[in-house]
Amino acid sequence: MGSGHFASEGFGKAAFIRKIEIADDTVKFATPNRYMVEHGSSDQSKYTTGGFDISKDFGMTIYYGGPGSMRA
Repeated sequence: MGSGHFASEGFGKAAFIRKIEIADDTVKFATPNRYMVEHGSSDQSKYTTGGFDISKDFGMTIYYGGPGSMRA
């Protein structure tokens, strides 16, 4: 998942999703409140999330990724 780099490595290294929006029951879109969003990883030695940012050009952005491993 991602680029093989942890979220903390940021733009140019970590994978990211930008322009995150949520829709209400009337299909009106809005940027989520960054302080109300929960994120995480079941194994932070393999994957991390973080680096929430909100900007005019990219909207809400979250970074994610890590070296991962599908082996148990």
